[in-house]
Formats: sequence, C-alpha cells, structure tokens
Amino acid sequence: MIRSLIFTLSLILGQFAYADLVTTEFSSGGHSYRAEGLSNFKYPFITIHEDTLLLVTHASTYWDNQKVTWPGINPLIKFFKDKNLPLKYLVSLHEKSFQSSLSFPDRIIQDDFHPFQGDSHRIILRGKNLILTGGNFTICACNAARSIIALSETSETLNVYFVLDGIYEGQQGITRTLFDISEEKNDNGFIKYLRDSFFNSDGLPCKDPSLFVLDRSFIYRIYRNGKFIGSYGNGRTPVNFFFKSSHDIIKVLQSQNF
Repeated sequence: MIRSLIFTLSLILGQFAYADLVTTEFSSGGHSYRAEGLSNFKYPFITIHEDTLLLVTHASTYWDNQKVTWPGINPLIKFFKDKNLPLKYLVSLHEKSFQSSLSFPDRIIQDDFHPFQGDSHRIILRGKNLILTGGNFTICACNAARSIIALSETSETLNVYFVLDGIYEGQQGITRTLFDISEEKNDNGFIKYLRDSFFNSDGLPCKDPSLFVLDRSFIYRIYRNGKFIGSYGNGRTPVNFFFKSSHDIIKVLQSQNF
C-alpha cells in the first residue's frame, strides 16, 4: 500500500515537472513564442551581432557515422576559424554524453558547443546571413533553421544558406548528401520536395516542431545553385533560402570581403 502510494505520488510529481517542460510562453525582440515538448527554453539566449553566422548541426560520428557531410563542412569551419567569424556547433545531449568516443569535424572544440535538443537552440541572430551545415535535412537541420528564423531580429532580409554537400538525408547507416537529392530533381521537383518534406503548415520549417512563432508569418524565396526556382508561403517577413555547395558559399563570402 505504501509502495503503491509512493509510486502514485512520484507519477503525479513527474507529471507536474514535465508540465513545466511541455508548454511555456516567452518573448524575444518584441515577438512572442510558445515552446512545446522537450524544449530548451530553460537554456539562456545568446545574441549574435555579427553579420554572418555558421551553424554546424549534429555532425559528429554519433549522427553521421559515415562522415558523408564532412567534405562540405570542414572547408567552411576552416574559413570561419581563420577569419575569426562566429561559429556554433549545435550539440545534442547524446553527443555530449558520448563525446570522448566520438569524432567531430576538423577544428571543432568544446568552446564551439551550444545546446540543441532538436527543437530550439536559443540563438538570436541580428545579422543577415546564416550558413547552415550538418545534420539531417528534414530533422536536425530544419529545426536549426526554424529556430534561427523564428528568433531572428535582423532589420534586413534574412539569408539562409543550406550547404548541399554538408547536409544529409536518411537514417544512420543509410545516408546521402542533400547535393545528391538535389541533383535527382528538377526545379519543380525540388520545390515539391521542400513543400512535402521540409515546411510545416505554420509557414516555418519542420513537420513536427516544438518551437514556433506566434506573431510573424514568412515568405521564402528559394534559390538553387544561384537560380531562383520559386517561393513558398504568403507571409510578410521575407527570407531567402540559398542551396549551394560549400565551395560556392565560400566564394560568396569572399566576394563580401570577409
């Protein structure tokens, strides 16, 4: 009887504790948000004031055990490190737990780590350029993009660069780069792929998100290999999506005198 009562109380207390994680409303930069599910809303916000940020998402051998994304990731990390530009590695709890037995892309160190549960990384970008690499395109990478778009405070159009040879699709052990997938599709097919697999009905990336903006809507202009191929959404806040190789993205950065 006593054991049963203790068990029941632990369940009730557990539900109250979990309820604190399930739904929380907060604001940033004059915008209101609601976090649901296993969210990182308790982690502190950090603000990136520089014009351009590189986010590397879930690129260790825990997730990408074939290192298929590393040829696209490593040149960008080198460029950002050499130029002393802001870089954050979005690290999962799994990667932190097994860190000593994992390999990470070249020159990634613990000081680069920023917590990322898969739904929110709590980074506020006041610049206008995000370079996004690493991770599964329709899971980790899209959640990284979702958070940065929702939390962005730039006064200009936000440019999000997806590194075609530095992002993968598929599950552990059976993965291909986004470049391979892109090559198989014509422009209309790629737009359909984004609409069916990447965007949510709320107008932000990710089909099953746990962080979403309440008071903004977006329109996305989509470019692949330098060519405008279409748009998605009918909101008022513009976002440019560029799908390029790491080599071409570095050329863009060099042309901007970084």
